[in-house]
Amino acid sequence: MQQFKFRYKFLGKSLLILSASNTFSETAQHRSSSGEASSQEFNTLGNFSKVIDEIESSTEAADCKAAFEYTEKFRDGGPQKSSREAMKSEYHRGMLLSFAQNVCLKDDPAKGIRADPKTAMISPSSSPNDTLKSYLGDKGLLNEISDLTEKNEKYLIHSFSLLMTLGMLESSGKVKEGVDKNASGGRNASEIEAGLFQFSQNSRSFVDTSRFGIYNNLLKTYQDKPEKCLKGLFDPADKKSPDITESGDKDADFQKVMKECPAFAAAYGAVLLRKTDQHNGPLKRKEAEPKIACTKNLEQMFTYIKSNPTSCDGI
Repeated sequence: MQQFKFRYKFLGKSLLILSASNTFSETAQHRSSSGEASSQEFNTLGNFSKVIDEIESSTEAADCKAAFEYTEKFRDGGPQKSSREAMKSEYHRGMLLSFAQNVCLKDDPAKGIRADPKTAMISPSSSPNDTLKSYLGDKGLLNEISDLTEKNEKYLIHSFSLLMTLGMLESSGKVKEGVDKNASGGRNASEIEAGLFQFSQNSRSFVDTSRFGIYNNLLKTYQDKPEKCLKGLFDPADKKSPDITESGDKDADFQKVMKECPAFAAAYGAVLLRKTDQHNGPLKRKEAEPKIACTKNLEQMFTYIKSNPTSCDGI
């Protein structure tokens, strides 16, 4: 069994050594907080189960999850603390593995630069409402990047750090979260929220500009390989395979895929955040504060992938 080892500095603490095998025998040893995840969920993830277990056992992962035991909501001009449970391990693992999927995602020249999801995630900023631009140098985000003028895969670290927070604020990490009951009535179907991040179908107007179909190009990669949805990892209680077939009702189909395919919802979010900060209230109001410990977990995952490029094989 071939072994890979690498070192990295973590939050200014002592160097931590991780190792990962080039086979997949460790998968059976993986456990989530509520039991063993299905092997199908991991069989397409190469060597990531080992590194996820290492990250999960770190102090930073515990700090990341504990950071969401409450959240500050701004109402009537002042902060109010409202009760919220800590991030569950299933959500934390699912987001790390979704992040890995998108770091491993390849640019596809055949789609053209304007329709390629990976290009949209990591390209220089072009939208005046790019969420990373609006957070640049603020809230502890992107402090090591002076601007957004170059193509850079590290943008994914910061997009997913924001998404981790957004998912906790919008749904407490619940895959099947439905319509926002606190929203005003009289809305049409395209405005109805669904899933971890409470995206609605009308968000596609920011992503699919003109004739370019980033949403459909991205969705097809999950339709071709439904296990990539990581549904059983995010929601172990749901034993059914993800249903991401399309009925022709674009609003209903969007809501279904957001609930059935959480990894796709995260990938879509990584594109949407680069297009606008206006779709989700917590982003628009800058209430979605990225957590340093969560960002460090993503940096750890990124370092592992770049040190072991073959880990992307089969993902």
